[in-house]
Amino acid sequence: MSGDRVRRNTTIKVRLYPTPEQAALIDRTFGCCRWLWNAILADEQEFFAATGEHYLPTPARYKKDAPFLKEADSQALVTVHQNLRRAFQDFFNGKSGYPQFKRGYSRDAYTVYCHHYYGRCPDSIRIEGDGVVLPKVRWVRAKLHRRPLHWWTLCSATVSKTRDGKYDCSLLYRYDAKEPEPVEPERVGTYGEAEQPEHIVKAERRLVGMEEKLRRMQPGSKNYELQQQRIAREREHIANQKRDQIHKETHRLATEYDAVRLEGGGAALREKLRYKLERQGKALIEG
Repeated sequence: MSGDRVRRNTTIKVRLYPTPEQAALIDRTFGCCRWLWNAILADEQEFFAATGEHYLPTPARYKKDAPFLKEADSQALVTVHQNLRRAFQDFFNGKSGYPQFKRGYSRDAYTVYCHHYYGRCPDSIRIEGDGVVLPKVRWVRAKLHRRPLHWWTLCSATVSKTRDGKYDCSLLYRYDAKEPEPVEPERVGTYGEAEQPEHIVKAERRLVGMEEKLRRMQPGSKNYELQQQRIAREREHIANQKRDQIHKETHRLATEYDAVRLEGGGAALREKLRYKLERQGKALIEG
């Protein structure tokens, strides 16, 4: 029914510039979360093999034998337990495969949630000036491209690290919005597979050349390590270019047409186009 209020989520992603001490603490938190995930998963498998039942120990179970876990924020460790429990639920419901152990190449990230008391968020997570306040890490300098509106409610912060050593923080906000009036689809656009822009094609060619150069180098040498870092930065640059292209294209389609018939495109484009159309009362037609 039009005019109703709907709950929506939005994310503000910022680049963090931690001090060396803060970066070391963040890295240790990544390691603690990865270690805890693997420990709980291993114990769950052992318990199931012995009893035929599933059981996930809580993080508190491990702190006595693994005191280094006390360095990490307790909320980050609780989130590991919650994520693993959700992964098992998805597995049992047939939505995903069996949870896997996290290896060294797994994404470095952890999430802390903002629990609200008396309508206010405690001071553990917030944007303050030109930085972000995080539990234990405290105030971290950040590059803020936009700021939350005053009626948004902060829900969580996810700290992550790119392959080339840069730190990001994704702040998830929730807010209530008015349900848009349905739009009668008079202008229907059709979107198929689009060619990559020339600047992305050139960047991908440059990456291929960099990878070929790496293969000719001596593994373990200083030049080899420097080339790996250059490749990591180039890959992140290309990924950012592709995300920016998807945002621009989906914005154009959602603005220009009353409905869009999608005949191609990846999952990222489909999901971004869907929510941008829905927020204007427009329809996505697939197939």
